[in-house]
Amino acid sequence: MRALSLKERANLLKTFVSGGRFLKQTPHWHPERMRDWQFQRIQKLVATAMEEIPFYKAHYQAAGFEAGDLKTWEDFHGLPVVTKDDVIGNFPDRMLKSGTDLDDLIVSRSSGSSGKVLDICYDSQAMITYTLAGLRLYRMGFSYGPFDRQLYIYTSPYPFPSVFGLFPMHFVSTLEEVEKIADKVEAVRPELLVCYPSHLKQIAPLLSKRAVSRLKCVSVNSEMSTQAERDAISEMLGCPVLDEYSSEELTRIAAQCTCGNYHLFEDINYMETFAPEEGTGLGVLVGTNLHNVAMPMIRYVQNDLGEIVEGGCGCGWKFRQLKNL
Repeated sequence: MRALSLKERANLLKTFVSGGRFLKQTPHWHPERMRDWQFQRIQKLVATAMEEIPFYKAHYQAAGFEAGDLKTWEDFHGLPVVTKDDVIGNFPDRMLKSGTDLDDLIVSRSSGSSGKVLDICYDSQAMITYTLAGLRLYRMGFSYGPFDRQLYIYTSPYPFPSVFGLFPMHFVSTLEEVEKIADKVEAVRPELLVCYPSHLKQIAPLLSKRAVSRLKCVSVNSEMSTQAERDAISEMLGCPVLDEYSSEELTRIAAQCTCGNYHLFEDINYMETFAPEEGTGLGVLVGTNLHNVAMPMIRYVQNDLGEIVEGGCGCGWKFRQLKNL
């Protein structure tokens, strides 16, 4: 993933200073208002895909779907799904919006945990939205401020180490030895630690009280972990350990609040379950990213199982929740 340019980071800072009002307000919207907004975004996205993206034009025409047919949610749920093989087989020429220069886009590569590596592209404006959604995600756990340090343990660094000195991020590769990762935590003494659950299990027992003296929250991602496991490490470190559910294809999907509930990020993706198992509520998770115009993911099969439910939460968020992931 390329680094953001100076101009792109300035735009990010400008958007953040203006308050990122949209992403602050949407978790508290009435569900009907959110559904209406999502459908308007989807109508525009599908229209763009049919007009300017060769794959989608052929994909929908083969299903007998024509421009202007998308008038209801039922129409949308009748669109054919998109699979990982579809994306891999048509990238880049048939998956990108017409006139888009690949060099101008931000390219994110999946880890290939399923055995198949794929590239996902989005423009800088979408990246800014995802970054602000990330800031909001961490604030679900604590009052993440512009001078709090983050230690990011991942396969590759984020596109920028800070926003003009604000929200400083220290990177360490997952390929480093566990002892060296623990040493990095000791040196940085972060307020926020972001890592895989498997790394957290290994480094947590190695950390001194000094290393975690400023730690306010740990965010884990990319791998399954149980609530019991997170609770045990939370007690060991003296701060919340919260799980995030995301993917390269759809970016931010859901995250835990301090009440322990997984809130879908309804303003980033529209999520649905495909072919739910009768009597269980569990189905294959299918998502539509609402911001990626350069390379739309529309009814993309995420290949994970889950249940989506309505319901309020003690944290005040009104987004639907993800259960039994």
